[in-house]
Amino acid sequence: NQGILLMSLFIVAVVFVGLIMSDKFKLTEVDEDIDESEAVQSFTWAIGSFFVIYGLNLFVRHIPLSVEKAVLSSISQGEAISIVLLTFAVTIAIAEEVLFRGFLVNLISKNSAMIAIAPLIVGSAFTIYHLQVYGSAIDILFIVFGAGTFLGYAAIKTRRILTVMIPHILNNSLPYLPVRLDFIPIVQSNVIEVLINAI
Repeated sequence: NQGILLMSLFIVAVVFVGLIMSDKFKLTEVDEDIDESEAVQSFTWAIGSFFVIYGLNLFVRHIPLSVEKAVLSSISQGEAISIVLLTFAVTIAIAEEVLFRGFLVNLISKNSAMIAIAPLIVGSAFTIYHLQVYGSAIDILFIVFGAGTFLGYAAIKTRRILTVMIPHILNNSLPYLPVRLDFIPIVQSNVIEVLINAI
């Protein structure tokens, strides 16, 4: 399908832009030696980031997962579409983290005077980027800004992109889990509609 191909190309382009720009600005740093305290800190920030994002979703109630399941089940081959949507949810989270927290946070925080406001700048850029999906839905954009800002702060504190990829992937994947989680409100309804229309 042409929609799936375009989405896939977009995700690949976002990853490549993030990686190429990180290399061009000499922001790529490989740390193969992680000690136990760094591992605990990264894990703590990853779990904490997920709960901050989850808390923002609770704060701004939107459509519960049961409605999303109903939308997906009304489509023929709903199970196959759910797998495609889950794949996009995971890969777009990785792509966005490479670009925003892997490249942009590192670029801005390279200047030590900007470290304090780097998460706010990246959170703002992340929100502007998400206007294409959520339009002018202020409640959802509030969640995106809060999540983008907190993930930027976590990336600066841990200096590890995996720390922010994990909660982002978990957040994007919640609507597509094969279990009922009706108690978890989400903000992905517009994303689901966009992806379904692309398929």
